[in-house]
Amino acid sequence: SIYGENASELSERTNEMTGVYAHRCVELATEMGVSCVNIWSKMQETAGWQKFL
Repeated sequence: SIYGENASELSERTNEMTGVYAHRCVELATEMGVSCVNIWSKMQETAGWQKFL
């Protein structure tokens, strides 16, 4: 954990925060005029996506 002794027992990553990050990556790619693949969104559209984790 990046938090060392201050780490909680809970995961530091959530699906919600990953979605926020993915959305910002898409925005940045658009601003820069480069292509990107939003894998997070595609995974969310797939039934049983959790099995990919």
